[in-house]
Amino acid sequence: MNNRAIGWMMYDHDIDGMLYSCVNYWGTYTDNSIALLDYWNGYNSGTPGDQILVYPGSDYGITGPIGSIRLETIRESSEDYEYMWMLENQFGGNISAYTAGLYNGTIPTDDASAHHAKRIALLEDLERRIDPDVEEDPRDAHRPDDHDPAGGAVCLQGPL
Repeated sequence: MNNRAIGWMMYDHDIDGMLYSCVNYWGTYTDNSIALLDYWNGYNSGTPGDQILVYPGSDYGITGPIGSIRLETIRESSEDYEYMWMLENQFGGNISAYTAGLYNGTIPTDDASAHHAKRIALLEDLERRIDPDVEEDPRDAHRPDDHDPAGGAVCLQGPL
């Protein structure tokens, strides 16, 4: 949940950039050689996955890196930042209702369904402002409610 909240906290606190110190800490370098770390089973770096946003694809016959789930959540968090900017700056919306309860200071909530519900509400608000005549997408009818973090995708029907 921490990485998912980054964009929300950054926007709420007027922070417009992020420095990630290392994205591919795969090993230690000595005498012009690399000793690969056991990155799948953890290593002594402090936080599991810290300093690793991509993994070497060579273990799977892939040339180049493989993106991590952490990288994907940071990307989604950056998208959320853009959605909040759009709502507030292009449509005069207020994001405080969306960010309320998602974190306390720098500690994000552990409730993924609460975050998901806020994101859905933010996107629906933005969708209504982009196209006030937009109709409900029938593909969303399968969702029992907006608190379905494992459920279907949000389908925007406007010119994003």
